[in-house]
Formats: sequence, C-alpha cells, structure tokens
Amino acid sequence: MSVRDIFRKRPVIALFLVALYPSIGWAAGREKLEEPPGLYAEHCASCHGKNGEGGKASPLDSTGHAWHHPDGQIFLWIRNGRYGPAQRMPGFENNLAPREICGLIALMKVWWNADQLESQRKAGESFSGQIFCRK
Repeated sequence: MSVRDIFRKRPVIALFLVALYPSIGWAAGREKLEEPPGLYAEHCASCHGKNGEGGKASPLDSTGHAWHHPDGQIFLWIRNGRYGPAQRMPGFENNLAPREICGLIALMKVWWNADQLESQRKAGESFSGQIFCRK
C-alpha cells in the first residue's frame, strides 16, 4: 500500500501521522525511507531495521509477523517490553508518551499491504484489551 493509498483508504491513520509529524519525523510520500523517522530511528531501527526489515529483532514490515497482532497488543509490547526465551525487547514506558507509541504503530502500518491491514484490523476487533490508539 502506498502512502497515497493510506491517505485515501485510511484517512484517520493518515491524519494521525500528519498530526504527529513533529514527533515521529515521518517523511510523507515515501514507503522506504532514506532515513528512519525520529522516534523510530532513536528507539527501534537499531534492532528492527531502518525500514522495519528486521535485523537483531524481528521485522515489523510486511515480511514480519507484527501485523497479526492488534494495536492494543503492539502498544503493550512497546510500552512494557517483551521478555521470553527468544525475545528481549525493553519497554519504553519511561521514554515514549502514549501518542508517540501510537505514532510508531501507525508508521509500521505504512509498511503493510492492504490484506495485512485488513487482517490486523479484524484482529483488533477481537482484542479484549483497552483501546490505546483510537481510530
């Protein structure tokens, strides 16, 4: 899905990204960014890759598994971290405001295709957790 498609098909996400432009430093008009956005570059890119392609940690782009999870679950993982046998992601509760976490989730969605976005939306409908990033 191109950035233009997001503005057409997902206007709320697009408006959210525009509203957060100063916070995430998102460069509108490019799916693959020459430089990662500010907060993403600072907190995520060293492990998840410049364009979410993965590296030390799993990919966040369309090749990864993140789109299988609802926004609320992703929000909690970013805020609280993920710790398990194969996962060591620190939480960012003390470094990122809730709106910044939502901006990072919105950025991840730029990298997903239309089918993945729809699947992820449906996953969110069944998530019993609190709604963190209003649509």
